[in-house]
Amino acid sequence: MTRYKFLKRATETEEFSEASLGEVKVLLALYEAEGVCDEEKLTESSGVSRARLTSALALWQEAGVIAPAEEGEYAVSVSYFGSRVSEEFPERVVLGELEEESAADIAKTIRNNKLASLFDECAAMMHKTMLTPAEIRRISELSSQYELSEEYIALLAAHLNEENMLSVGILVKRAITLVGRGIANVDALAEYIEARETERGELSKYKSIFGIYDRSLSKSEREYIEKWSGEFCFGTEIVGMAYDITVLNTQKSSFKYIDKLLTDWHTAGCKTLADCEKRYEERRLELEAEAEEKRAKTESRRGEKKKPKPRYGDFDPEEAFKIALARSFNNTDGGEEN
Repeated sequence: MTRYKFLKRATETEEFSEASLGEVKVLLALYEAEGVCDEEKLTESSGVSRARLTSALALWQEAGVIAPAEEGEYAVSVSYFGSRVSEEFPERVVLGELEEESAADIAKTIRNNKLASLFDECAAMMHKTMLTPAEIRRISELSSQYELSEEYIALLAAHLNEENMLSVGILVKRAITLVGRGIANVDALAEYIEARETERGELSKYKSIFGIYDRSLSKSEREYIEKWSGEFCFGTEIVGMAYDITVLNTQKSSFKYIDKLLTDWHTAGCKTLADCEKRYEERRLELEAEAEEKRAKTESRRGEKKKPKPRYGDFDPEEAFKIALARSFNNTDGGEEN
């Protein structure tokens, strides 16, 4: 069994920036093992084959990073990697999400939680040969700081992949959000995913109703659907009927018009499709009656003829005779009295 000592920081060598994921993992595993090269244990903790292990050790020896240690020599310098991961992981985590860990802590997490296979799974789902050191760091920190198992992270990654949203950044953010909501174990995550898939299936039905195939639903459209299905408890059949009526009456798809119909049916206490059909027919007859009454009033007002005002120079012989006769009669009476 060979024992190695570390001569200088790996980040000070050009080979480190060009090293493969497996070679970096071997170096981390060797560091965690305090320089003791037990091939069986190192292949297990680093997740690489014996051949890759031998190749990686040769690389780091040639780069002057490690060398066989003499009896009694210290294998590991405390400051070998530094107190925080820096140059070898240039990508930074958003503050408040994850705290950076030392390379030793990362190696320990990888070994204890057996994350090597998880990294391979995530890389395969993202159609990559392997994850970058920065991606490995983030997943490792996520696992250790939030106490999430390999199974949990793999299940969430598979779910995000189904939604075509998988990336290490989104994986970390979604996991932190879920843990904050109390979804912190595999069973709770499975329930969450099942609910999400059910919701996604329902949304696809609504998209089909509205003829939306080439885009996602907008925020306002999703809010309308949540209102109709959640608050009103209307299924796709009822919503579909409201959509058909809307297109028939407006020649377009209007969520506001659909909402007015469904709100009226909900207010009227409709529960089934038959209830909604009956309410719509009643309301249609009411509106037709109101429209007919309004039309009749309008026509009545238009039919009324205003009495023409007398104009200067107008002369009605009969009316003039009556006036003259009345004036004459009044004058005669007045003369007799005098």
